[in-house]
Amino acid sequence: MTTKLILYTSKKLSDGRSPIVVRIIQDRKTTKISTGINAFPEEWNGNELTLTYKKNHKLSQDQFENLQSLLRDKINNVVDERIKLQKRGRHVSVCDLVKKVKKANSLSFDEFAEQIIKELTESGRIGNARAYTCMLSRLRHYHGKKRIAFEAIDVSWLKNVEAKHYESGNVGNSLSTYFRAARAIFNRAVSEKLIDMELYPFGRGGYQIPSSPVQRRAIDKELIAKIAALDLPENYSVWHAKNYFLFSFFMRGLNFIDLAEIKVKDVLSGRLKYVRQKTKRKNAKSFNIQIGPEAQKILDYYLEGKLPEDRVFPIIQKEGTPDELWDHYGQRRKNYNKYLKTLGKMVGVDNLTSYVVRHSWATIGKREGIDIAHISDGLGHADMKTTQAYLDSIENTDLDKTNEQIIASVLGQKTTKPRKKRRSINLKNINEDELSRILENS
Repeated sequence: MTTKLILYTSKKLSDGRSPIVVRIIQDRKTTKISTGINAFPEEWNGNELTLTYKKNHKLSQDQFENLQSLLRDKINNVVDERIKLQKRGRHVSVCDLVKKVKKANSLSFDEFAEQIIKELTESGRIGNARAYTCMLSRLRHYHGKKRIAFEAIDVSWLKNVEAKHYESGNVGNSLSTYFRAARAIFNRAVSEKLIDMELYPFGRGGYQIPSSPVQRRAIDKELIAKIAALDLPENYSVWHAKNYFLFSFFMRGLNFIDLAEIKVKDVLSGRLKYVRQKTKRKNAKSFNIQIGPEAQKILDYYLEGKLPEDRVFPIIQKEGTPDELWDHYGQRRKNYNKYLKTLGKMVGVDNLTSYVVRHSWATIGKREGIDIAHISDGLGHADMKTTQAYLDSIENTDLDKTNEQIIASVLGQKTTKPRKKRRSINLKNINEDELSRILENS
């Protein structure tokens, strides 16, 4: 079997050019695979495109070299697929080879990833889009080429990327993030039947994504009580940061972006009703949280003189596209964390950040003996298998009692613990490391 790039002059296109094809000859039978590139005879020298092609198409040197590289990749793909078939001990027929090459020349991993990134961006899920973009950039860097075929990403390839990652002095957390994003691309490609399951490199018998050490973010209730007791000058940045932190805690560990997006109309009849920004385009889980006296005191200051469509807290200070707003969220969170760090130093916490609120609410609740299922539902988790497998939902009144109990335990107030219901299935034990790991993705 022989393979070669040729200009197929026997076929003329409407503009007079002919297609450049990969010609495969076996047993005196000839088969051709199109490269998708066409040229005049003077634009082809028998092996590659000439400078006449570059001039006629007004290409830059980089564009011209990329096109030459693409043509070399086309014939290299044929050779690679033939070698793969031979290694499997199969007789390599032209028919089998053409099928494999055409499949390999379909959508690549990076092309499919770019499609998904575009979808995420258009739907406003900017955070996920940027995470996928970062993953793709790093994998291309380690791969050494822009195009990454699905077939190229096997266990050996992933281990090689892992080795390069650590050799460069990088930490495991980022590697796990990249590979989880890559796995998500593979999962979707399999579900859409873009690739066969035999190409899936992860899971049992495949590559195991290294797990990152759990970072403890929760702080003790005594420290939160100290933050609440701080006497700060009104209307200073650190004073606002304290209010945001405590209000988030009082509202079951309210996420920073959700805090920033709360509007006056979401506060109604002593309750806060909102949909998490993170799940707004998925299952649109809504929250309906009782506003206790501690939270109401904070709200009273910020609600004064505002209209129903106004944001409650003065966090977002500009409007724009989803992409522009995401950058603004990031800057505002950065500022918020800076002032939280100042608060932390006042009470003896090394690194107080916006993530601490959510982790602390859940961890304090667990230490107070509150049903894990109540904590799970309070945080809006639909994927805690140990609790949600047999629990559809919990009434708001029960969640209100859960929240009251957590707040009271922090502020040293007395409250009646909600009586646990008898269940036919016992809850599995969840330690604090596992709880922290779950919260990392919430």
